[in-house]
Parts: sequence; C-alpha cells; structure tokens
Amino acid sequence: MKKFSIICAFAALFIFVTPLFIRNSQTPVYAADETEETIDETIEEIIEETDLSEYEEFLKELQILGEEYSVYELVQSVLNNNLELDFGYFISYLARSFFGNLKGLLAQAVIILITVVLMSILNNLTSGFSRPSTKKIVYVACYGAIIAVVGVMVGTGIASATEYIKEVTKFSDIVFPVLLTLVTAIGATTSAAIYQPLIVIFASLMLKIINFVVIPAFFISLVFNIIGNLSDDLKLGKIAGFAKSAGEWVIGVSFGLFITYATARGITGAGVDTLAAKGAKYALGSYVPVIGNYLKDGFDIITASCIVIKNSLGLVSIVILLLFSVAPLTKILSTMLMLRLTAAISEPFGEKKISDMLHGVSKSLVLPLIACISVVFSLLVIIMLIILTCNRGVI
Repeated sequence: MKKFSIICAFAALFIFVTPLFIRNSQTPVYAADETEETIDETIEEIIEETDLSEYEEFLKELQILGEEYSVYELVQSVLNNNLELDFGYFISYLARSFFGNLKGLLAQAVIILITVVLMSILNNLTSGFSRPSTKKIVYVACYGAIIAVVGVMVGTGIASATEYIKEVTKFSDIVFPVLLTLVTAIGATTSAAIYQPLIVIFASLMLKIINFVVIPAFFISLVFNIIGNLSDDLKLGKIAGFAKSAGEWVIGVSFGLFITYATARGITGAGVDTLAAKGAKYALGSYVPVIGNYLKDGFDIITASCIVIKNSLGLVSIVILLLFSVAPLTKILSTMLMLRLTAAISEPFGEKKISDMLHGVSKSLVLPLIACISVVFSLLVIIMLIILTCNRGVI
C-alpha cells in the first residue's frame, strides 16, 4: 500500500511538473520570435524616419543603376541578404566602361597615326629641297595638328576627373550627415564628434589640395612635355618631371597623413563609445528598479536596429561610390593606354619627338589618376570606420 502511494505521488508530480518544463522550454522560442519581429518592426520604423530623399535624387542624377534601383531598396536588399550588385556585376561594369572608353579614343589615335605617317612621307619628300625651313614648317604644322587631337583626348579625361571631384564633394555632403545621425542614435557621440571635423577637413582641405596643387602641377607637366618636344633647342623635360614628382609627393604625404589620422582617431573613438554603451546598459539593468531589465532590452533592440541600418547604408554607400568612381578612373586609364600605344606605333616611323611627347603626356596623366584613387580610398576608409563604429556595443 505504501509502495502504491509512492508511485501515485510520483505520477501526480510528473503530470503536474512536465507541462511546466514544456512551457518553460517553449518560452525562449516564442520570445526569440517575438524579439525578432520587434527588431524587424523597429528597423522598418527607423528606415522610414530616416531622410534619404537627397540621397535618392543624387543616385538618380548619377544614372549608374537605372530607375529600377533606389537607396531604400538597396538598403532593404542588404538587410535581407539578397543584394544583386555582386562582385561579378562590378567587374562587368568596369570592363564595359574601360573598353567603351578605348573604343571612343580609337578614332583619335588613328588620326594621330595618320598624321605621323603623312609627316614622315612629307619629310622624305622635302629632304632634297634646298631650304630646310620647309621641313620645319611641315613638322610644326603636323605637330600642331597632333597636339590638337591630344588636347581633346586629355581634356576629356581631365574634365571627367574634375567633375568627379565635384560629385565626391556632393556625395560626402549627402551621405555622411545620415550616417552620423545613425552613429549618434546608437550613443556613439565621441565617434560622431570625431568624424564631423574629419569630413570637413576632407571636403575643404584635401579636395582643395587637388584643385589648387595637383591639377596645376599636372598642367605644368603637360605643357612642358609638349613644348619640350617641339624642338631640340628646348630642354624642358626636367621641369616637367619635377612638376609631376612634386604633385605625386603632395598627394602621397597629404592623403597618407589624413588616412593615418582618421584611422587612429576613428578606432579610438569607437573603443570609447563601445565602453560607454556597455556601461549604459549595465546601469539600466542594475540601478533602475523594477523596469531596468525592460529598459535594457529596449535599449538593445533600438541600438541593434540602428547599427544594422548604419552598416547596411554604409555598404550601399561603398557600392555606389565604387560604381560612380569607375567612369573617371577608366577614362584616364584608357587615355593613358591609348597614348602609350600610339607612341609605341609612332616611333618606328622615325618621329621620336612625337613618340616622346605622347609618352610624356601619358605619364603626366598619372597625377589626376592618383588624385582620384586617393579620394576614393580616403572616402572608403571613413565609411568603413563608421561601419565598424560601436558594432560590439550591443554585446
């Protein structure tokens, strides 16, 4: 009888306790689903409240993705992990732009080569003339025609580079206020206070260095390369080389110091803000009675949502920056390649000065190319630092 009572007691205990275990084991699943749904709703609310209208207009003005893409849709694609703009798309876009520019420059290169061939024929025809001035007239006339064609080729590339600098300035004025607003929303006030002057320095100082130092150095190198190959009596190659080297040194030193300073300050500020975020969460959970844990959970949800949106918008900004940087970079690269190819073909016809001039002009184009690459790299560093800011603050 006693054994039967014990068995009944254990059976009753099992009947009443087992549902409790089942309920407790299922609670985290429901809580996880509810938390995930809350985070999704919070992300949607924050995205809708974020002003992306200027960013949308800027993307439409660029016309690099067509009308079917918008910043909001790109951010949503990143959040859903189904962004269609993968690495293969970027490589194909780069190849189309580069070879399209080469095709556009082919006609001008053919004109230069035809002029070189005619120049060689005329020089052979006038070699028996009594007056050597005829040969000089032919040389100057053909050289002037070639300079005109080269000026069109180079001018198009420089115009593309200067327009790109303006677009970069507009891009930074639109993107960084939105990113810094999200950085401030997660409580990273130290990082926001660091990035704000960095962006001002980039937009005011670094771009002015390009406009007032690098571009003039390029034109000095270009002009002295052209004039120096006009006659054997003019020795201007060293001046052209000095102008080019000076521009390269200015770009290397200024952008190197800026990137180093920005990286050091950004990492330091991110560490301070991460510590502050963890301290704030600990204070909410430990020192606020009754509702402290609820406030801590709400803080985590809002912070995590802002961080996800910040990172997604940062990634979209990197993709857009790389895409609209392709046009000026490939334009300059294709011009350099076509000039060097034309110089190599011209040399066998005996026109060494024409070949040297074309090669020198292509070397001068290194300055605007390096300037554009430095601008792209600096912006990428700043955006990636913002993406990395306070990501561990929610742990």
